[in-house]
Amino acid sequence: MGLAARFVAMKADETARFLARAGYRPDVAILDPPRTGAAELIEAAARLRPAAIIYVACDVATMVRDLKALAGFGYRADETRGFDFFPNTHHLEVVARVLLT
Repeated sequence: MGLAARFVAMKADETARFLARAGYRPDVAILDPPRTGAAELIEAAARLRPAAIIYVACDVATMVRDLKALAGFGYRADETRGFDFFPNTHHLEVVARVLLT
């Protein structure tokens, strides 16, 4: 059985709601929101019920807020790692794997 990726050109929250209405359940969802986080996307993404969500953040505060929101939908942070993609600056990318419990 091969792997498949599908790409849709629309706003992320609209895409998640569209896919949920279609009964689509991805194995993994990847969220890479701007510094303001993914507050408007969390509920729609969680309703898709992916087994795992990979959350990439450039702002730890909004990531923590969004991970707390995901916990309310039955997800828990499994692993978190920081990446220094911007040496000699204070910027750090943080990636969390969030699993459906």
